[in-house]
Amino acid sequence: EGITYTGTTSNLGEDFSLCGGCQTTGTLYFNVGENAESGSYPVDLKALGDEGDGIVEKTEIEVDGSPNLILNSEAKIMQGETSKSKINIENTGTEKTSQLSATFRHPSISFNSSKIAFGELNPGETKSASLEIGVDQDLDSGPESIEASIDHVENGAKIVENSSISIDILKDVQLAISQIESDAETGSESRVMIELENIGSSQAEEIST
Repeated sequence: EGITYTGTTSNLGEDFSLCGGCQTTGTLYFNVGENAESGSYPVDLKALGDEGDGIVEKTEIEVDGSPNLILNSEAKIMQGETSKSKINIENTGTEKTSQLSATFRHPSISFNSSKIAFGELNPGETKSASLEIGVDQDLDSGPESIEASIDHVENGAKIVENSSISIDILKDVQLAISQIESDAETGSESRVMIELENIGSSQAEEIST
């Protein structure tokens, strides 16, 4: 499973002759699927002669899998505010990784600690951590990308990968309502005058009451 035979070189075809005492060399090609786990895969090699007799040899293919690490966040932070946000990292690959950490950077966003340590991460596993993110007042609302680097150890070698997460910056709209005047009499239509103020820094749109 995960290993598929795909063919041979031209000097080792499906049907060829070989004289007594002769030998030939060729290459067998196999496709290793993305979901193949690390380990040894047995392969049976069979060579048949004219009379149907032949030999069967057993060998193994050594597969070295690798982790595939994906960072993501669903953070929503208002302009000018600081908030704790959950950062997730998932290993969708076929190999465990260790000493895993992620470091974040952005010129207009601050972090309580720009580096998060996740430790080990097995294939198919997801880990989460909290990161305090502070957004500048002048950043536009909407999706904002934060660059990241992922450090980990794979088969004894230190690996550094570039990545990113996206956060959603919300408009700093803060509406305050205060009552100015009221006029209510029994049996008649009542009236309440109010004052509506936006004490935030962004423009409030499509206001309804």
